[in-house]
Amino acid sequence: MFNFRNHFKMKKIYLLAAGVVFSFYSCSHTEEANAPVGEEDVQSGELVVKTKAMETPEAQAFKGSDIKSFNVETGEITFVNFTYHDICDSLAFDRKFIFYLEDDSLFTATAVNGFSSYVINDLVFYYDGKRMYLKDGYPDFAVYSNINEQRAQMLQAREEAAERRKPAWERFIRYLDENNLLTDSDSNVAEDNEAQPDVPVPPVVYDLSATITTGDGLTGTVFIGKSILSFNPGTREIVFSDYNILSNLYEFAPVRLDIFREGNLLLSATVITSDNPQTVNSLVFLIDTKKQDGFYRPAEFRYYILDGYPALENPGPDREEAWNTFVQYLNDTGKIAG
Repeated sequence: MFNFRNHFKMKKIYLLAAGVVFSFYSCSHTEEANAPVGEEDVQSGELVVKTKAMETPEAQAFKGSDIKSFNVETGEITFVNFTYHDICDSLAFDRKFIFYLEDDSLFTATAVNGFSSYVINDLVFYYDGKRMYLKDGYPDFAVYSNINEQRAQMLQAREEAAERRKPAWERFIRYLDENNLLTDSDSNVAEDNEAQPDVPVPPVVYDLSATITTGDGLTGTVFIGKSILSFNPGTREIVFSDYNILSNLYEFAPVRLDIFREGNLLLSATVITSDNPQTVNSLVFLIDTKKQDGFYRPAEFRYYILDGYPALENPGPDREEAWNTFVQYLNDTGKIAG
């Protein structure tokens, strides 16, 4: 759900994402949901797309009648009754889009954006801040001047996933074709947005959110309140609902992490990793990394919010009130662990 401020710096993030260990490519997020579906007549069927997050039930995102066009060449999808602003809040890191036709589950797309720091070798619902796409994987290796062995393996995984999805995908395309929704020309989304520069787009404000800011000013949200599974006030360990939420955050360390409560800055911490210990005399977000056979295992990482490194015993008077507010929020939302 990263909120990408500078799209033209996306390539730097792609390079980080491509460095993820090859074990990620075998962990397809949607392999089971994208199993083949037999061909059927779809003339009378209705396309319904539902959205699902880890902690919420399925809810309708849009229907076939909401689609304005789908570009068969680029994968861009545009809508009639709403813009990307209306749906971008649903494009969180733990968000899936399930496509149904005549009550059959066709395939599932995982939501990503240009700041996402993990690799997906299956269908994604991607947005770049202005436009939305259905792509065979993320990141897009077209940004590279060469394809090394690791990227070739990932591309092969994407081709295999696309082949498994082919019958369902053909039903999807037939539905769009029969409803005159297919196009092979560029949409005018950007032009429409530029034609209304005076219309402000309100920012999405979460009850709790945390962002990082890199040295060159690139900012993105790395987690929100609902993605926290539990917090232990004794050990200061914070557990998330899905390890992919922070999968490549260690690549940015050391970097500043800001925690906001309802849009107001609450706490600032320095992201550090345990395999590169350093002394920090202020709040730290510690990533306890594990490395085996020369590779990181993000699924085994553990995260802590500590009062310095090595850890101090208390947050100090200048941060105590903000810290208590943070802990109270976690308590009120039932996330405090014993």
